[in-house]
Amino acid sequence: MPYIDNKCHDIVSRLSLITSSSVTCGGLWHSNRDLLECHVLDDPKISIVTATFNSIKYIDNLIESVCNQSYKNIDLIIIDGGSDDGTVELLIERSDVISFWMSEEDNGIYDALNKGMKLCKDDSFVVVLGADDELLELSPFIEIIKNDHKIKNVVTDVIQYNLDRNEKSYYSCHLPKVDNYSDFLSFPLHHQGFITKKTSSTPFYKCDIGVHSDLLFMLKNLEGEITVKVDKPLAIYKTGGLSDQYSLKNIISLRKVANELNMKFYKICFFKPLVFIKLFIKAILPKFFIRLVRVFSIGKCFVSR
Repeated sequence: MPYIDNKCHDIVSRLSLITSSSVTCGGLWHSNRDLLECHVLDDPKISIVTATFNSIKYIDNLIESVCNQSYKNIDLIIIDGGSDDGTVELLIERSDVISFWMSEEDNGIYDALNKGMKLCKDDSFVVVLGADDELLELSPFIEIIKNDHKIKNVVTDVIQYNLDRNEKSYYSCHLPKVDNYSDFLSFPLHHQGFITKKTSSTPFYKCDIGVHSDLLFMLKNLEGEITVKVDKPLAIYKTGGLSDQYSLKNIISLRKVANELNMKFYKICFFKPLVFIKLFIKAILPKFFIRLVRVFSIGKCFVSR
């Protein structure tokens, strides 16, 4: 946990003015307890969980996208890894609209997300977003959840935003078969397009899996549960996220996911040899060349559907 030195005195004094805040030598946290209560029993609680670290450039945009929702029974939970770029100061300023936030050192993004998951109310529907993501209108998905109380997961589409080309493209996700070898490397899911109901049996992220722990998290949540697919985008995400940074660690992480699912990785590669070769080439090429490919590749721009 970060030590609060003399440079943090201003932060400490400002936090002391906020009800339900705590400042210790171990870190900072703030809880807006009123927002954590379910005000409308007939409406499902939505929990937005975000992990941040030095995210001052984008995090306010995410917060605004949550605040601007027409549906209001939402908890916004932000777990910061001890930022020193102004992120903590911004969280303090926006504490009135954040259900809970904390700032302390962690063991990586999935350790932080597990902290956030533990704070989500049981039976709430959890959406995990990156600090630079943007939440789109929730209402269509709320209606689907309300109409069938047996639903455990909702899989949605997403919009990709390529910063290099300043273009948006539509990505259609689909329901995967957990043990389908030919489907594994098609990456049918995005965590920005995944809503899951938290229960006592909800699995958490396995931090030792690596960058694709989110894929394992989603696939495990799908097992034996009622899931619906909605052909609408839930969020906008920027290309270049953790699992989008190709390296040999990326491939090793995919192999670990396969092992957790009792799938043979060599069979996965056999069913999708060209995809695996592409992943391998990206893993060994310098990032400079990957960036050039993205800049000059031809992509279909997003058209409203």
